[in-house]
Amino acid sequence: MENRAQTRRFEILNITILSAWLCPQLACTSSAVSAHTNHVLTLQTAVDALPSEGGTIDLPCGTYGAVTISTSNVKLVGSGSCTVITAPASGSNGIVTVTNGAANTSISNLQIQGQAVDQTTIQRCVYLTGGSTRTTIQQVIFAGTITSNGCNIQVHSDSTSSGNVIENNMLTQAIGTSSGGGYGVLVENSSDNTITDNVSIQSATQGRHHVYISAGSSYNIVTNNQLSGGTSDQIVIYALDNQPAAQHNVIQGNLLTGMGSGLGAEAAIHVCQNATLNRVIGNQVLHPAVAGIEVEASAIKGESHADDNDVQSNLVYFAGQFGILILGSSDTTVRGNAVYESSQANADEYSGIEVSSDGEYATAQNNQIVSNTSYGYKMQRNGLQIDFGAPQPSKTVVNNNNLGVGVSGSAFFDGGLDTVIGRNALDYRNPDPPQP
Repeated sequence: MENRAQTRRFEILNITILSAWLCPQLACTSSAVSAHTNHVLTLQTAVDALPSEGGTIDLPCGTYGAVTISTSNVKLVGSGSCTVITAPASGSNGIVTVTNGAANTSISNLQIQGQAVDQTTIQRCVYLTGGSTRTTIQQVIFAGTITSNGCNIQVHSDSTSSGNVIENNMLTQAIGTSSGGGYGVLVENSSDNTITDNVSIQSATQGRHHVYISAGSSYNIVTNNQLSGGTSDQIVIYALDNQPAAQHNVIQGNLLTGMGSGLGAEAAIHVCQNATLNRVIGNQVLHPAVAGIEVEASAIKGESHADDNDVQSNLVYFAGQFGILILGSSDTTVRGNAVYESSQANADEYSGIEVSSDGEYATAQNNQIVSNTSYGYKMQRNGLQIDFGAPQPSKTVVNNNNLGVGVSGSAFFDGGLDTVIGRNALDYRNPDPPQP
């Protein structure tokens, strides 16, 4: 047993020595990175040389090529942003791919640079697939080799991977604005992932979604991230009826700013269709181009309605349209939120909080609007509106809300059926409202 332990340490030490020999620490400064292009040929060799039980590879400053990790317990540890892993966009599915059932992989303290310039080739910075589990990605900068390129998907956990942790990363230069591209973190029928304390910045022309929880992904936690810009919905929970329901996801404590109004943009945080029992809690949404938070049913006959979700204790300020929109969904709880001065796109058109059906196959029923504050004097139509369009929403509970008179002169407009109205303040004013 003692000899085996000694051998394992020696083999891992040899890998570290190999990296150090290729780029000695004294020579490995940012100005010397270009002189060490031979790294491009060495990272995969180093990973393949690890013993079956895995090991740690220390990566000095330099540029390394794409790598596939197929063994458990592998750690790639860089020396900061001067350690770069990249690959040409053509033919590169994943720059770092974790597959073959590999567990407990760690990727940290380095930079991954994509080279995709459009969506003709889908390039993933990190691809978690093939039964891999419990990969940790932390202190990684996701970018491009130049300012105009990057990855189409910066982190992709697919249906065969789960239990991953994505934390304390910087995500920039996501390339793409339509289906297949422009994702920061794409979670596709993958569960038990934690996405926390990341900063994701997308531009007004590139980048589509910061976090997309799709295709029946459940029990994921998205918390304490700072998300800015992009051309569409920033955080999405979405599943089709032919996919498992997306359930028990928690979107909590995130800061979302500068949402764009590109093709398909509906809400900064968007929960839709076959998505139930999810919680949107304690987020701050500032200046979304469309709605701040939307829970949406499908308007198609027989399809799901995103019911039984909770929207609690969020702040939504200066939304382009609605602050919080319940569209055709039922049994949704909207509690303890603060909404201010919605309808920035067009004064006196949109309410702070809106409950509406979405056609004959998506009737909003049994929603609870409780203990919220919604007000605005210059732009917002009213504090709360239950829309009168057919079919009318029914059995909405409205209680203990502070609602301010808006541009139309109404704090609360009730166009629903059998609305249960408790005690609400209908003249709420704040002498020190948020500033734009």
